[in-house]
Amino acid sequence: MRFEKELEMLINRHSKEQESDTPDFILAVYLKRCLNNYAETVKARDRWYGFSGLSGTEPAITMHDLDPSAADCVQKHFSELIKTEPVLEESE
Repeated sequence: MRFEKELEMLINRHSKEQESDTPDFILAVYLKRCLNNYAETVKARDRWYGFSGLSGTEPAITMHDLDPSAADCVQKHFSELIKTEPVLEESE
């Protein structure tokens, strides 16, 4: 069974489509794309820090090397994350 179809069935089984009034198959496609985008983001991060992966062939990159929309998305996401990240205080 395809991953996307399994996601669709899982979403439907838990009635998660009702929260946004969005069909379960659309949510499944969205989530699959989120995972793909995350994988690409991790690869970009690894290249940014010069991590060469298992093959040792990937060069380090800069934000200028990323697709402009991806660079904007990464920058926007991380700047928002930094602003909204709660500060945890130690309990006495």
